[in-house]
Amino acid sequence: MNNESNGIGNNYDDLLKERLTMVRDWKLLNGETLGYSRLGLKYFGSEDLVLQAGRRFYPRPLPAETKKMKGRECYKNALLYASKNNLLYCEGFAYARETGSALEIPHAWAVDKKGYVIDPTWGEGLAYFGIAFSLDYVLKITLRDEHYGMIPDVPRGRHNPFLNGYPSGAIFTAFEE
Repeated sequence: MNNESNGIGNNYDDLLKERLTMVRDWKLLNGETLGYSRLGLKYFGSEDLVLQAGRRFYPRPLPAETKKMKGRECYKNALLYASKNNLLYCEGFAYARETGSALEIPHAWAVDKKGYVIDPTWGEGLAYFGIAFSLDYVLKITLRDEHYGMIPDVPRGRHNPFLNGYPSGAIFTAFEE
């Protein structure tokens, strides 16, 4: 049985991690040139943050009783679905099955404690690499900032993980393997 058919991984997993590494390295190279290191950033962008603090998650089909939620609202969908189903909220990058493209897309999904993805927006993507967050932390930040998403494109307000990372307990790491 190959990795893709048993749901444990596939070639897209490796490609996704390689692409994130390539983008991160480009930002590091160009950021150094522009003097970003003087800013004291812990992470040079979302790719660096996800590569250092995240992990691979395992795609699987959406449960039969679950309907896909509204497209292009993955951050909201993932938070609502995770909240209603006692799952973890996860955010990072993924490859969409529908596009057939190997272009990494910032995305959010729900995940169980074994690392299996439940993606209420896409149904099932090809590969997922991201950070699983404590639901309490996500709800607190979402309500405080009135904005969905834990990994910003650019820092906003008091939410700047590029500079400070995340507080203790914000990231879930105790997965059952």
